[in-house]
Amino acid sequence: IPMHHQLRAAAADGVALAFSALNKGDKLDLSVRSTFPLPVKGYSLAAVVNASDKVALTLTGSDVAGVAGLRATLTAAVPDAASGKLALDWAHRSASARLSSTLTTQPNLSFAATTAVKGLLLGCTADYSTGKAALTDYGAAVGYHAGDSQVAAILSERAETLTLRVAHAVSKDNTFAAEASRPIAGGAGAETTFTVGLAQTLEGGALVKAKVDQKGVLTALYEQRLATGEKVALSAQLDTRAPSAPPK
Repeated sequence: IPMHHQLRAAAADGVALAFSALNKGDKLDLSVRSTFPLPVKGYSLAAVVNASDKVALTLTGSDVAGVAGLRATLTAAVPDAASGKLALDWAHRSASARLSSTLTTQPNLSFAATTAVKGLLLGCTADYSTGKAALTDYGAAVGYHAGDSQVAAILSERAETLTLRVAHAVSKDNTFAAEASRPIAGGAGAETTFTVGLAQTLEGGALVKAKVDQKGVLTALYEQRLATGEKVALSAQLDTRAPSAPPK
């Protein structure tokens, strides 16, 4: 069972330090994260040093160029010169958009946008490779939220796969959900996948989830938050078509 420990400290000038240790078996991963506010209002720099001998840098700016809701994030891992990435996020009351790019001589661009009109949700994504001068992936989604029910249809993988999702709150403590996915082109090798699941909140606050897919694989989860704040989770997976096989 992995054990995670963290210690935080903050100075009056806004500089913050966080020390983290993750112990898993006989391996111990240590990391130190420092956050520094910059002289320019709304900008900050964060640096993370870990056992990999790399320094991860993140420069963040809010309301960039005076545009309300526009956030810029520049990330890089030193000394990896090809790790740089720039992301622009814009958020409005009923819409959001994100544009990101790798910082290489032939960058890869990613774009995503969502909007909502009352209970109707619309979204789209696109990935573009400047090296190939072509779209490498794209998709779209439409959803509707009415009361205790939600439905969504998603086109992904270059609009070649259709996924349908539905969720319904049967009661305050019980929720039912299902998902089905199939390649649009069909064909002999096309396979429809589906998953059906239930979630229930118990009287003491514990959460129980269970789902089964088209292959008969049953997955169950029990999650409980202790009075002291820690969260305990137990999960198991069983192949119902081979009940004699040991569960995971």
